[in-house]
Amino acid sequence: MESAKPIQTDALCRITYSSAKGKLERQIRNGRNRAAPLVVYAPDAETPLLHVNSVVGQFSPSPQLSAAERIFVDTTLENMIARKRRMVESEWKNPEFQRIVVQSLVRKLGDNPSPLLIAQHLAKCEFKSYRSPGAEVIRVSDGVLKRLRRERLQSPLG
Repeated sequence: MESAKPIQTDALCRITYSSAKGKLERQIRNGRNRAAPLVVYAPDAETPLLHVNSVVGQFSPSPQLSAAERIFVDTTLENMIARKRRMVESEWKNPEFQRIVVQSLVRKLGDNPSPLLIAQHLAKCEFKSYRSPGAEVIRVSDGVLKRLRRERLQSPLG
């Protein structure tokens, strides 16, 4: 999966997350220009890991990422649409949702807009203005490493 927006290589500090009992610990780099989430889930998708610390002063102008390292990236448009669709579908039978949201979008989307059409519209608006705090964790691949090297070479600070 590729990031929706460029990975911010000047913000690649390591953030430590730990389980409540301290038995499980993970380090994830922040490749976003925003704050990282306070809670993430372990690979088992059930164990919450809490933000323990991040070394704010340890930024590197040319960080050495390695393949399979975990990094926060901004969410993709496709994932944002899927999230919005789940939200729309969960509220679809709610009369207030129909009255407030669906009816307000009839002029833009036509009569009887589907949940998918509404989700796409909401996601595109949010993605365009990029107000979403959405972060995803990816494993760094060779493709991501190549892209970061290419961006670094093209950077004026190069």
